[in-house]
Amino acid sequence: MAKKKKEESEENRPEFGADALRAILEGAEGAEFEETLPQNIPPYDSLPEIDRRLSKIERNDFGNGQRLVARYGHDLISVPKAGWYGWTGQRWSLQIGAAMAHKYSQRISRDLRGEVIAAMAAGPKDDEPPKDFMARIKAHYKFSFDSGNTTRISAIMREAEPHLQKEIDAFDTHHFLLNLKNGTLNLKAEFNDDEDFDGIVLEEHQRKNLITKVARVSYDRDAQAPVFNKFIREVMPDDEVRLFLQRFFGYCLTGDTGKQVIVMLWGEGSNGKSTLMDLFTWMLGDYATVTPFASLLHTDQRRGSEASPDLARLPGARLVSAAEPESGARFAESMLKQLTGSEIMTVRHLHKDFFEFKPQFKLCLSFNNKPYIRGQDEGIWRRILLVPFTQRFVDEDQLGKFPGALPKIENLDKKLKAEAPGILNWLLDGYRMWAESGLKIPDKVRAATTEYRHESNPVHQFLDAWCEMKAGATIPAARLYDAYKLWCKDAALDPLNQNKFGRRMSEMNIERYTYQYVYYRGVQLSSEAESRLIEEENKQYRRRDGGDS
Repeated sequence: MAKKKKEESEENRPEFGADALRAILEGAEGAEFEETLPQNIPPYDSLPEIDRRLSKIERNDFGNGQRLVARYGHDLISVPKAGWYGWTGQRWSLQIGAAMAHKYSQRISRDLRGEVIAAMAAGPKDDEPPKDFMARIKAHYKFSFDSGNTTRISAIMREAEPHLQKEIDAFDTHHFLLNLKNGTLNLKAEFNDDEDFDGIVLEEHQRKNLITKVARVSYDRDAQAPVFNKFIREVMPDDEVRLFLQRFFGYCLTGDTGKQVIVMLWGEGSNGKSTLMDLFTWMLGDYATVTPFASLLHTDQRRGSEASPDLARLPGARLVSAAEPESGARFAESMLKQLTGSEIMTVRHLHKDFFEFKPQFKLCLSFNNKPYIRGQDEGIWRRILLVPFTQRFVDEDQLGKFPGALPKIENLDKKLKAEAPGILNWLLDGYRMWAESGLKIPDKVRAATTEYRHESNPVHQFLDAWCEMKAGATIPAARLYDAYKLWCKDAALDPLNQNKFGRRMSEMNIERYTYQYVYYRGVQLSSEAESRLIEEENKQYRRRDGGDS
């Protein structure tokens, strides 16, 4: 009989679920439950563990911050002076981080209603009267709606922030992991039993790697690139130089900067160097950054307090490129040294605070006109590697006008991008060669760089243009310096001061001696230069004496 009454009682219990919860707690049917508890609620143990656990924490802004951490913290990171980073499934992204943090904070209001069901399913606390229990449940339910208010949403993000915080230098620290569309390449994987193991393994994207970059290419071990192979051989027919480029750009897949080199691609237009750089920049995606050439020039020197948005884009990059400065441009040597060094850089975005990062990128520049490098010290020139591009590509109907030119490949950019997985394999071969034996700088690159150094030395240019090297010749140092200043004036160059001029002469092993006055041995002015100097001296005399200029 008792069993029958119990069954009848269960049949008469009201259905209780999420929809009934709203009706009950909004008061539509709540009165009848103020003295007796609702029945037929889901079993407590069948509810999500996170709802059960979070139903017991505080109902305030701090508690909501903990809810955000517990429910969505695995997809969010807060970085001081930078902002929120969000997990995309492939990488951590600053671009979408703030929107993700805000969206997840909005969800807390909805998620709280699951906690209300869990709290109700748990039943009253010890000795808690039904009326007090229902009041607590109703307060929990009301709090869930209040948490959807703008001020509450902002407070959720603010309270969660300290518990999801990492410094900017925690990101992109694995220099031999390369993040791709279909996984992360481990370029220094530990040995395994795969008979085809070559030290490179494709792994799943993982949050713990803290990678913020992803390339635009997928890894396919068997992919080929016939169009690219033809193109690269035509662009750079010299085998040694082509292998050097393969090693260098393979090296650019890593975050290693131990080589401290700047590769400069030089040559007149339509030679393939821009197509090559555009291709690698596109393939590397987030790992490649194009910076304004002006950032590298002497005219762009900035004060330490100024924003540096061009440089603030560089953390985590592995290839930084710039192209085509104006004719007559001059490099800022200190900036080139800084960008290719291992020292920490301090930069900031517009309207943001300063932050620090350690470079892991390689610098590759391309130009038709060589920028001037005033410094002649080893500190700058040991970094520079000039690669001449001597081929020329023209449309087929123009081949007759340019002897030795090669025909352009129709729709080349599109064809090369379609071969990106195969080109990645070419780059990986270059990486393996670099890892095994370094860059192996070709003699042609060294010779071109030496010639560039001579061209950039104003004293060397002056001696070539105005002087004759002759055994037994001598010239007063003051007169040679006067001639140098005049040559600079005619060439629209700023002259070195006399001390620096003297050091450059010494660096070029031109002997200096003293006999009452200081002289240089083995050098004399050409007759044309002597005439030009005398002409200028006469003008100076006439000006001084008040005559016609």
